[in-house]
Amino acid sequence: MIAADRVDGPAGWRVSIAAMLCLAVGPSALLVASFGTFVAPLSAEFGWSRGEIGFAVSLMAVTIMLVAPIQGLLIDRFGPRRVVLVSVPLFALGLAALALLPRSLTLFYAAWVMLPILAFGVWPASYLKSVSSWFVARLGLAIGVANAGIGIGTIIMPPIANRMIEAFGVRNAFVGMGLLALTALPVALLFLRERPADAAPGKPAALWGYAEMARQKEWRTIAVGFFLLGISGTGLLANLVPILASTGASQATAVLGMSLFGIAALTGRFFTGWLLDRFHAVRVANIFAAASATALLTLAAGPPVPLAMAAAVLLGLISGAEFDILAYVLRRYFGMRSFGKMYGAIFSLFQMGAGAGAATIAASVASTGSYSVALIVLAVATGLFMIGFARLGPYPARPIPSPSEAH
Repeated sequence: MIAADRVDGPAGWRVSIAAMLCLAVGPSALLVASFGTFVAPLSAEFGWSRGEIGFAVSLMAVTIMLVAPIQGLLIDRFGPRRVVLVSVPLFALGLAALALLPRSLTLFYAAWVMLPILAFGVWPASYLKSVSSWFVARLGLAIGVANAGIGIGTIIMPPIANRMIEAFGVRNAFVGMGLLALTALPVALLFLRERPADAAPGKPAALWGYAEMARQKEWRTIAVGFFLLGISGTGLLANLVPILASTGASQATAVLGMSLFGIAALTGRFFTGWLLDRFHAVRVANIFAAASATALLTLAAGPPVPLAMAAAVLLGLISGAEFDILAYVLRRYFGMRSFGKMYGAIFSLFQMGAGAGAATIAASVASTGSYSVALIVLAVATGLFMIGFARLGPYPARPIPSPSEAH
């Protein structure tokens, strides 16, 4: 039996705060959120069009989808701390090396494929597995605190990147971004730990196989649900400013709406964690999803600008909630043994959904000149998520054992 002070105690909160700090300088903030800051300066530096530069985002998204299951396998086998400590310097070096890029679009694309690979250990799953091992009663809030690092990084890193570009030029700014990424190393070295009972790498006989996972109703429900959330989430994020502008908002107002979206996403992470510790995850997820679907349908109707801004805030709340909910339900239904593998596989499905959502938005604009059809499709996907997620039953008294553990 683990001593009471080892669960939901100060040691766990230190890990949660360390995870938050590391995620604030992780690839979600430095690669994904900050990419747009570099588009115009890279175009000026190399002469490439914005469309040519933007294609790197698609390559990066596909690579992340492929890397996520590999990360999950590694953190289950070797433990998240080891994987993080190897990956942080590789990711930092890769970012800094962009300063040496020649005037080759092919090499530029290759770099943005390699960066998510070098960051294989510092996507959120590693940190969330460490945090989840320390908590039971306060699990939701602890996950929310850790994931808040992504929201913090999303808010502060693009302006920091922009200041570095203005002060030192785009090439040296990449060196600065690499140094920021490297600050995660001492934090992880000193504070990132799994709870001792969960720290030993998983034994192969006790790990879930993919076929075994797919046979579990709970895992299928979660996986399909997050594919649907991907459709209505990430693709929308990249297009939110033009969607708000299409309602009659000025460019400045539309950008303000994006900022409000980011603030709501950060707030949503803390609020979601607090709710998860008090109510079943299905109820929490479906309340947020209903708000998201309402916001999508509101935007599809071409509302007045103030109502469109309110819709952006509602969309931010579910954006901040989704991966808190994912980590929470995996921990409650399946425990920690194959957490990384399960999280990685579902994150990959989420990315597939995001690609489908982005394609839906592009097709809607190309064929109708409007975002309305796509927004309705995204709202339907959110509604289907709610219907499917409601099939999850009560949390098991003990985590569902893998077939190899059950025999």
